[in-house]
Amino acid sequence: QQTGCGTDEATSRAKAIIKNMLADTQVPAVRFLGWVLSHVWARFYSSEVYVDLEGLERVRKLALDNTLVYVPTHKSHLDYLLLSYILFNQGIPVPHIAAGDNLNLSFIGQLLRNSGAFFIRRSIHGAPDAALYKAILARYVQVLVKSGHSMEFFIEGGRSRDGKVGHPRLGLLSLVVDATLEEKLSRGVALVPLSVSYDSAIELGSYISEQKGEAKVKESFFGFIQGTISAFRRTYGHVWVSFSPSINLCDSVEMIAREGRLDSGVQGEDACRGSINVGEAAEPSPMTMTDFDHLKPYSQLWRRQLVEVLGEEASHRIRRGTVITITSLLAAVLPRAGTSATPGCFKPNVALVPPSTPSAVVDGDGDPEQGVLLPARNRWMRMEDVVAWVSWLGGVLRRRGARVALAVSGAQVEGDVQ
Repeated sequence: QQTGCGTDEATSRAKAIIKNMLADTQVPAVRFLGWVLSHVWARFYSSEVYVDLEGLERVRKLALDNTLVYVPTHKSHLDYLLLSYILFNQGIPVPHIAAGDNLNLSFIGQLLRNSGAFFIRRSIHGAPDAALYKAILARYVQVLVKSGHSMEFFIEGGRSRDGKVGHPRLGLLSLVVDATLEEKLSRGVALVPLSVSYDSAIELGSYISEQKGEAKVKESFFGFIQGTISAFRRTYGHVWVSFSPSINLCDSVEMIAREGRLDSGVQGEDACRGSINVGEAAEPSPMTMTDFDHLKPYSQLWRRQLVEVLGEEASHRIRRGTVITITSLLAAVLPRAGTSATPGCFKPNVALVPPSTPSAVVDGDGDPEQGVLLPARNRWMRMEDVVAWVSWLGGVLRRRGARVALAVSGAQVEGDVQ
C-alpha cells in the first residue's frame, strides 16, 4: 500500500532490492581477500599495522555471549577491510559490513559481498520505493541481530575528509536498537566503538582536491584499478587500531528506561555521561531471553532520544580511544612556528621553541635535509626543533589521558597500543 503498486510489482521490487543488498559470505573468498590484504599491508604500511591487543582480547571474550555491532571511524576505503582482516586473523567471526552501493562494482562488489559486505543505498530520500526499501533493510538488520551475526557500520556515515570524528549518523543504529527492543534475543547486544588512525590515508590526494572545491570522482572499476596502481607507488607510514570500551545495549536500554533519564530533560553529552557508563560491556554476562515487551509502549520520540544518546556516547568513546598520530602532531606544531620564543605556549603567531634552543626558525633557503619548510613564511624550521616540539606536545597530551603514537620500537608503542 505504501509503495502505491500492486502485489506482484511490489514483490518484484522487493526481490531486486534483496538481491542487490544481502551479503553472501564465503570462506574461500574471505581467505583469498586475506591473502591479498597481507601483501597490501606489507606494501602500503611495511606490515606496521598496530593493534590494541588488550581491547582485542576484550572483544574476543565479549563475542562469546553477545552479538557485536562494530562502529568504527571512517577515514579510508581500507576501513572496510582492515577490521575484518584483524578479526579473521585472530579467529573472531568476521562481521557483516554495511557498505555504500557505490562500491558495488564489477568483480570488486562480488568479492566484497562474498567477504561479508551488504550494500545499502547512500540515500533513499524521494525514491518511489523508499518505504519498501526501509522495511527490507530493517528486517535484514533484525535477522542479523536475532541470529547473532556480528555487524559493522560507520557511525559517521561517509568518510571523514579532515580526519576528525564526525557527528553520528543514526539510521542504522536506530534499526539495531529497534531490533533489540522488538525481538526476543538469546544473546546480549554490544556496541564496540573503535578507531582506525592512519599516518596518511591512501585517498589523501583526492581529499585535498575536494577541499579545494573540486567535484568528488565517482567510483568505478577502472578508477579502482587506476587508483590501486597509483597507490602502490609510495608507502603510507603506520596504521593504529584501538578498541574503546564497549556499550552493553541491553543493559543500557533497561537502565535508561528504569531511571527515566530521557524524560528528565538531560540531553547530549550530559545524558551520556550520566546514563550509559554502567552499561559498559567490558566482560560478557551470560543472558537468557532478553525481553523488552515492557518498553514497547514508549513513544517514538523516546526511542529517537535513546538512539541519540547511544550515538553520542559511541562517538565520545571513539574520540577518547583515538590514537593521535605523528602526522596530527606535526599539523598542530608547524603552522604555529614563528620567530619569537614563548616555551609551552600555543598562541596565534607565537613561536613554539623548546627551552633548549634559542631559535627554532631560520631565514633563507635552508637545507631540505635538515629542516621543514614553512611555506607561509618562507622559513625553515630545523629538524631537531620539529622533533623536540612534537615530543613535547605528545607528552602533554599523553599526560592528559590521550593515546599518542610517538615512537615505535619492536612491538612496543608509546600510547598503550601494540
